[in-house]
Amino acid sequence: MSSDYFYLEDVYRMADIATRDNTGHHRELNPRFQRRASPKQQFLAKAAEYRKTNVRFMAPGMKRREENHSMYIKRYKFISWTVEWLFPEVNVRRVDHRVKETEPIRTILAKHIEERPGNALERHQIKPLCDCGLANLLVYIKKVDVPASQTVYYAIDTTQPLSTALSGKTIIEFPSLIVRTTPPDESVKVIRDDAEVAG
Repeated sequence: MSSDYFYLEDVYRMADIATRDNTGHHRELNPRFQRRASPKQQFLAKAAEYRKTNVRFMAPGMKRREENHSMYIKRYKFISWTVEWLFPEVNVRRVDHRVKETEPIRTILAKHIEERPGNALERHQIKPLCDCGLANLLVYIKKVDVPASQTVYYAIDTTQPLSTALSGKTIIEFPSLIVRTTPPDESVKVIRDDAEVAG
């Protein structure tokens, strides 16, 4: 279980290295790689950019790349996301596919937290979070492009649609949402938006 959770830390570390130039500064996705992006990825990136979300794609063959089923549904003009849920207090990771961007975060999370037919084992594995209650859970998104020595989380309003929560943020392949019963430790800086980073 813990290896699944800490896998995300490796994803962020590799993405951080891959998006730095020789001077150590972050750069945009390599134009040569963009040209090799599939039409599906190009449509997704463009639709996400319109919503002020920056999507970075990993190299072919990477696990996270293979897991990503996100796509822009052109006919209905919405993004269908793959969403990763991380429950670090119990070292559990879950992945949802075909998540409509207009769904509120709390509604999506409820499928894991609230009692439903067939989810007894899953609820048992995240029992402390289920006991805490859906309305009391804290949800965060880890900020990309910060020094390796720092960890910054965006605090997410779970009543917002997924698209709103992702606006103004960079994600690697698909959204990762961290769910906790209590705030993270003091080594983690928690912000509402990027204006607070300098504070």
